[in-house]
Amino acid sequence: MKMMFMAMAAVVMTIGFAACSSNDDNDTQLIYQKGIFAMKASGTDAARVVGEVSDLYSNALGKPSEAFTLSGSQSDNESNIRSACKSAEAKIPNIDFGNCKGSFTYSVKCINNNKIVYTFTYTIPE
Repeated sequence: MKMMFMAMAAVVMTIGFAACSSNDDNDTQLIYQKGIFAMKASGTDAARVVGEVSDLYSNALGKPSEAFTLSGSQSDNESNIRSACKSAEAKIPNIDFGNCKGSFTYSVKCINNNKIVYTFTYTIPE
C-alpha cells in the first residue's frame, strides 16, 4: 500500500494559470499541462514505471516540465503535440514493467480552455 501511495504521489501534477487568448486564428501563448492523470497500478515497480512513461513523453515533446507554454496557433500546437505523443506512445510497450500491474492514462490538456489535446490509456500486460 505504501508503494501505491508513493506511485500516486509521483503523478501529482502542478497546474499553470494564464490570462491569454485561446483564439485559434491568432498566434498566442498557450499553456499546456501533461502527465499521468489516472492510474490504477500496483507493484513495487509502479513508481519506476510512472517515471519512465513520463520521461518518454517529456523527451518526445521536448518539454521536461508538467506545465509548458507554446506560442503559435492552437491548431498547429495541438497537431504537433499529438504527433509527438503518438511517437512516445509507440515506445511504451518497450518498457520493462517488472511486477507492475494495472493501467494508466496519460493526457495533455490546454489550460487556457481546459481542452484535452491528447489522451491515451495503457493497460500493462500480465
